[in-house]
Amino acid sequence: MSLLRQTLILVALISVGFACDGSTGPRPEPRAETSVLVRDDTLVATMMSNERMTWMEFTIPITIHNEGPAAVRLFSCGSGIEAETADSWQRIYTPICALELVVPEEIAPGQTREFDMPVHAGLAGPAAPRWEAGSIDGNYRVAIALLPVGAEGVIPLVTSNPFALVVEP
Repeated sequence: MSLLRQTLILVALISVGFACDGSTGPRPEPRAETSVLVRDDTLVATMMSNERMTWMEFTIPITIHNEGPAAVRLFSCGSGIEAETADSWQRIYTPICALELVVPEEIAPGQTREFDMPVHAGLAGPAAPRWEAGSIDGNYRVAIALLPVGAEGVIPLVTSNPFALVVEP
């Protein structure tokens, strides 16, 4: 067998070996080892309106603790609010984001960080993003998009403890 042919066969075998290693196979879903806490049991929404639309505003005080061995990144654009239904939780609010302007916050291993999540939700008229719950008063939780640094794939959501939302009297 010629040296050229032996070299080509060797290169082909090495290529197949690299193609079959674990790095090209299916990857497990990334998982952020974090906890998300809404610091207040009850939040108060302020109603606002003009001649064309009605919306509400409130702020969710959040504490995130990274319990894992790797830093995690908080992606606010993938985060949102879920409402409690009879037997599950349903996404009812997702903020509008300009992705090119969003820089993910990084939380180091063992670190605890506090954030305020402002909510501006349209209720009537052309206001957006929309509050998709049937009412305002109710029980909700935050679903935060947290991805371990270096992980790839679908960004997992970590949910908070429930909180009540009421309209300002």
